[in-house]
Amino acid sequence: MRIGWCWLAIALLWLSQTDAAWAEALSQRLSHFPDWLHAPSLPAATDDLVYPDWFAGTWTVTSTLIEQFAPLAPEVVVPGFEQSRDRRHQPLQFPVRFRHRAIVRANGLPQLQRQIPVVADREFNTRAIVAATIGEAALQSIVSEPDRPNQQVIALTDGSEWRLQITGRDRAQPDPDHFLVSELNQQIFRSPRRIYSNQVEIITDYQRVTADRLRADQVTATYLSPQDPDYFRAGDRPVALYRYRLELVPLRGILSSEF
Repeated sequence: MRIGWCWLAIALLWLSQTDAAWAEALSQRLSHFPDWLHAPSLPAATDDLVYPDWFAGTWTVTSTLIEQFAPLAPEVVVPGFEQSRDRRHQPLQFPVRFRHRAIVRANGLPQLQRQIPVVADREFNTRAIVAATIGEAALQSIVSEPDRPNQQVIALTDGSEWRLQITGRDRAQPDPDHFLVSELNQQIFRSPRRIYSNQVEIITDYQRVTADRLRADQVTATYLSPQDPDYFRAGDRPVALYRYRLELVPLRGILSSEF
């Protein structure tokens, strides 16, 4: 495999308080990056992530890695970190799709369109990111269950398997053109030679610049699992941190409002 699985993991990767309170908390954590000392405590992710209506449609994403940090190096460095240096400032493009999730009322009739939430087409998006990072030929299958939107199993043709589960999530929309989301992902990667498990935190700050352009600042942090030999050395501190710039434009000129 030409590109480490860790890059694929990072790439794939995207409310008990008021939106204003969450927005402030998420913004503060984002502003302190990369000086993070521990993983956040987030509400459990029990349902799918709902996006603002202006996400609906198919977009071309340009993702650019602009910074990376290994605060515990050289003692602790995660797999794929050094390979990621070759990807810095090298834009990666792939399509993503957000769709209206059908909701049926108790009487069996669908709700009005304005009441139907917008969610990510996770299988489409995963397939697109795999194709852009390691090649579509490397993908064997994607298993996503409709009633478990926060879980996914990705099998690769080399015998490797990647299991993802979003365990925690915060979201906030402080104004109509601004959307923030924070997620914790539990990841298990199995290959014929090894098993690797960790937790990844992702905070994405989206802004609608115009009707046909979205921009985002995205940061990620990797934390070791208790099964890792270096866990007691790292504790709850992140061992790898990355910052990305994201640009989203409608695919082939298709506007979100057309979906």
